[in-house]
This record gives sequence, structure tokens and C-alpha cells, in this order.
Amino acid sequence: MGSRVYITSLLLSSSLVYAFSPAIRADTNRDGVVDLDGNTDAVDKDLWSEDHGAIFLPNIGDAKGRCHFRDRRDQDLSDIELASCNDASGDTLITPEYLAPLRTVPIHDIGSNATAHVAADPSPYVRIFWKHGSEWIYIDPEFIFNATAIRTGLELGIDSRALVTDSDVWNGTARVSFTVTESNTTKTDHVALKLAPVLLHHHLQPAQRLISVLGNDSTKAQHRFIRELDAAKQKAGLNTPLTLLGSSDDWWAQDIMEPAFASMPGPNGPISIRVILRTAQESRPAGRQVFTQLRGKGIGGFLPVGSGVLGRREINSGGNIETIPPYTSKKTGKHYPLGRILTGQHFEEKHSEAMMKFFRAQRLQDPLVIEAGWLAVGHVDEFISFLPADNELGFTMAVSDPVAGFNVLLKANESGYGTVDAYSANLQDRTPPQGAEPRLNWTIGQVVSDEVVLHATVRAQRNIDSAVHVLLEETGLTKEDLIYIPHLFTDGEFSGPGHTKSRDGLPPHMSPPKEGEFNVASFFPASINGVVLGNHFICARAFGPVIDGKDIFQDAVEKAFRKSNMTVHFIDDFWSHHINGGDVHCGSNTLRDTAVSWWSQQ
Repeated sequence: MGSRVYITSLLLSSSLVYAFSPAIRADTNRDGVVDLDGNTDAVDKDLWSEDHGAIFLPNIGDAKGRCHFRDRRDQDLSDIELASCNDASGDTLITPEYLAPLRTVPIHDIGSNATAHVAADPSPYVRIFWKHGSEWIYIDPEFIFNATAIRTGLELGIDSRALVTDSDVWNGTARVSFTVTESNTTKTDHVALKLAPVLLHHHLQPAQRLISVLGNDSTKAQHRFIRELDAAKQKAGLNTPLTLLGSSDDWWAQDIMEPAFASMPGPNGPISIRVILRTAQESRPAGRQVFTQLRGKGIGGFLPVGSGVLGRREINSGGNIETIPPYTSKKTGKHYPLGRILTGQHFEEKHSEAMMKFFRAQRLQDPLVIEAGWLAVGHVDEFISFLPADNELGFTMAVSDPVAGFNVLLKANESGYGTVDAYSANLQDRTPPQGAEPRLNWTIGQVVSDEVVLHATVRAQRNIDSAVHVLLEETGLTKEDLIYIPHLFTDGEFSGPGHTKSRDGLPPHMSPPKEGEFNVASFFPASINGVVLGNHFICARAFGPVIDGKDIFQDAVEKAFRKSNMTVHFIDDFWSHHINGGDVHCGSNTLRDTAVSWWSQQ
């Protein structure tokens, strides 16, 4: 009898030794915390879908300013070297606030000889840290946890060293394993996570900071632009200081970058990091300011590498990357709760494949492409802007109206004002670029009788109508919803000689027009090209013909905007930007609210 009791006790003791079950958990239900007491983060935790599964962040800021711009010989680092440094480029944790939490369930009855390992697959892209006391220790896959740690339970965190740039290489999924060995028994548990997508902002998101370019002492027009932009910003209720980039000869703040962000659930709301995308223009030094001036605590940068980045092609500029606010496609039924990227092709020429591959890899804002090759510069922000609206979608489009713009001057000419100067800008303010001089002194009559202006009007209207048709069919907006802004066009040479030929083996700066055609540009400063700050819109003053003390083109623009219920602030960009082929939106950029719970909006 006694021996049977002994054998039974031995068997029970043995079963306890081998009955352990390792369990690792993450924030699978996306409520910002890891549940160890219940099962809310235990069900299907090793599976990831759009509405289920833990999320982690790319920890690619530079919180302590440790990333250098120049080497020991005081030479500029290459673009690749410059972009490769960030808070996650080593194995030291600098910003624990961007870690996604991982926890292991304590195994209290494990034997004293038990060991454990934690590893992630694929390991090159992610880092795992263990909080030991007050320190975060980097965990190599070969790191061995002892029985004491297993019994207590591990407090871990995970982040990413990189972004998803090509989903065929890595789609952002990580599988973290927790392996425990006791005696001759080894058991493993897994949890699945996925890197947060990098999302572009849309105009319905609150603006938090406005960016422009300082210029240098010789650029008085740029200094005036900055003063007026800053004043308009404050009138719009944005009181944060204007962020000024230091580039002295490239003041197109919109075109060198595209602000974006990534976010994950946190216990008190979304935890976010900004990601500023440098545009795919390798030969544009001003783009380096993404890393030399903007990268910092909570702000990372991205450098596109690969096909289509060589040179400084205008098709790849940030002004050719906009975002349609959230909508459901009327053509496909697909929902875009975070908005959808809008970009322009230039006939056969397409946006950089490296950047388009990056956009597609984020999976939530798949780009819609329209035609913009009829423009000299070729950016979608030259003829379309998305404005907040009191309708079902919450937004509408302001679109350029070339015929309306032409008719403003035609009506004045027919009323006997043909000899009035077409421009009211101070033409002594600056020496105009080559190609612009003659028309700056034109009268209304000369403008409306010019064959180039007539042809540009017809061509612009035809192409805008085609693009608007695509967008109306896609979004469900109607023509009645739109805000039509008078906009007069001429040929692209007005903004200086076109750069449509290859130089030094690089792709042409601007795309060539179709055979027998010419590309067009704005005659007057284009108010369509403005900055949305809530219900305020900052755009260019027209400097059109003045009749009876009133700028008739400016008046027509102001009347058109009244339908929008926006408060419009007009500033002077004539010599700073317009005369060189752009306007207010081109010369500025915005950092918008990143506290976006994208996972709950799908």
C-alpha cells in the first residue's frame, strides 16, 4: 500500500514538472495594454489581420541629436549614410516610449534549471528589449533567461529598425517566440505583430505646424512671403512658430518632402511618430533637410532608394503628392478611411517606382493617378485642392476654372478696358526670369487676343475636366459640390525656360510636352494652390488688372471662394514663387495631427 502511494505521488510530481505552458502576449485587441489576467489578448494572438493583432512602431527619430551630417574629414555624408542613422540604428534603447509592449505570463512552478529564449522573425528588422529593473536590455536571440525571470514574467518591448519599403521583401509582419526548456522538455508560444503603416496626411486633419524656407539676405521677396504667411497663419488660429528651413536657393518647401506618420494603440490614446518622406529627387540637395533639420525627437525620415530617384524630376515633387480625404470608392466599393494618395502622371512618364512601391506597401492609401503632364511643372496641387465641407463626405474640391479666368479679362476688354495693364504687381520689385519679361507689361486686350493664352485656356480646361471626371466618379462628389476658382493659363515658358532636356546624364527636370503642343502654367498667381488650416485657406493674391480701384481678377476669386464657407487669407507670392512657377502651397508645408487610431477606422 505504501509503495503504491509513493509511485502515485512521483507520477503526479513528474506531471507537474512537464505541464508548464509558456505564454507570450502583446496588445492583440488594440486597447493599449497587454492583458495577462484575462483572455482578451490571448485569443488568436498568433494571427494578424486588419482588425485584429498587435501593432508596433518604427523607432526612427533622433531624440538626442546624435546623428551626424558630416564625416571626420568634414565632408557631407552621402544620402544613404545620412538617412541610415536613427534611434534604432544601434542596439541601445533611446526612446522606450515608442516600444510596443510584450509580456510573458509568469510560470510559477517551473524548475530551477529552466531556461528561456525570446526571438523575433524576421530578426534583422526588429529589436526586442527586456526591462530589467530600471534598464532596458537589448535581447539577442541567444540571450538566456533563467528560472527566476521565467517565474516573475518578462516585461518586453519591440520596435522596428526600418520601414516597410517593398512588401515583396518584408510586409511588416513579425512573429515573436517565447521558448522555455525544463529538463528534456521544450515548448514554444508565439504572438504576431505588424509594423504600423506610414500614412500621409489629408486636409481634414488639424494642422499643428507650418513650414517654409528662410532664404538669404538677397531674397527680399521670400522674406516678405514669410512675414505675410506667418501673419495669415496666426489669423487662422495656428499660433505655433513658423518652422523655417535653411535652404537659400530652393524655397519649394512643399516639393522636397511629404509629411506622414505612424501610430499604434497606447494606454492613453494613440502613440505616434512623424515620418517625413524625402521626395524621390536624388539631385535635390534641399531634400537632405528632412534629416539635417527636421529629424529629431519623435520625427524620423525616409529616403526612397531604387528606380526613378535619379535627378530632380518634377513629377516626383511633393506638390504632385496629395491626399484625398476619407471616402468610399463609388467605382470599386473600397473604403479609404485614412484617405487616398493622389498623384499625377506625365503622359508616359510615371512617378518614381521606388516611391510608388513604398506607398503601396503601406496598404491603406493605394495611390490614384490622374493626368498632370499638360502642366509645365506637372503637379496635381496646381489645379485641385481638397477643402472641408458640410456634406456627407465632409469635404469637397476646389478646382481651377480656366474659362472663367479668361472670361474675367474678356468681359473687361469688351467693356472698354482693353488698355488697362493686366498686372498690378510692382514690376520694379525684381528682375524677372528669362521668358517672363514681355508679358509682364501686357494689357488686358493683349492677353485676351493672344493665341497662346487662348490655346492654353482650352487645353487646361479640357485636361482639368478629364481629371475632375475621374475624381467625381471615384469619390461620389457632384459638379454642384465643387468650388470653381477662376484661373488663367498661358504657356510654360512664362515661368522661365523649360528644363525638358537631359543634362549631365540626368533625367530632364521637367517632362516634355506632347509633340506639337506646349505645356501650360499659371498667368496670374494661382489661388487654388493654397494651404488648408481648418476652415481657413491661405493663398496667393492675384495682382490682376485694377479697374475703378478694384482688382477684378482678385474680386472674381474672392467671390468664388464664398461658396466654400472658408475664411480666405491672401498673401503676396508674386516674386517669391509665382514668377518661378509655383504659389503658396508650393512654398510651404504642414505638420498635422498624428493622434490617429487608424486601426479602428478600417
